[in-house]
Amino acid sequence: MTTHLSRRSVLALSAAGLTALAVPVRAQDFAPGLLYAVGQKFDKSFNEGAFTGAERFKEATGVAYRDYLPASTAQFEQAVAALLRRGVTDLALIGFYYAAPLASLAPRHPAVRFTLVDAVVEAPNVQSVTFKEQEGSFLVGMLAGMASRTGTAGFVGAPELSLLHFSGPTGPH
Repeated sequence: MTTHLSRRSVLALSAAGLTALAVPVRAQDFAPGLLYAVGQKFDKSFNEGAFTGAERFKEATGVAYRDYLPASTAQFEQAVAALLRRGVTDLALIGFYYAAPLASLAPRHPAVRFTLVDAVVEAPNVQSVTFKEQEGSFLVGMLAGMASRTGTAGFVGAPELSLLHFSGPTGPH
């Protein structure tokens, strides 16, 4: 199941709350977990938004969550195993690069409910949350064009992502 939300909505919701919305469960059967994207917890982006939301969820429900901040994507299986040993029943994963490892791991843990943010994995126990990035990109492009004094706007994208590929009148750039 794939859900489209705005990035602002995800930052307002907890990763644990997203998982809770996926499948209604009794509180005693619910032990949420959060696997952050590689980086810093307080990154002014997804990780911080997920942390803030998880804290709000904990305050509102009294249900504690477990979390893990990996140093690299290579720690994926180690992180999931650690969270599952700590009793996690519902696990939110922040980051598109968890899609491939989650696709192979999810079937081995059918009782765990996974929520993957920013990518899609088709599995019965995985909820995928994606965004309409093209809408924000379009608006930023329009603003850049309107602000340009020369009628030209440019963009430098650091990581190699399909989202950052541009195909304009002269072809892909």
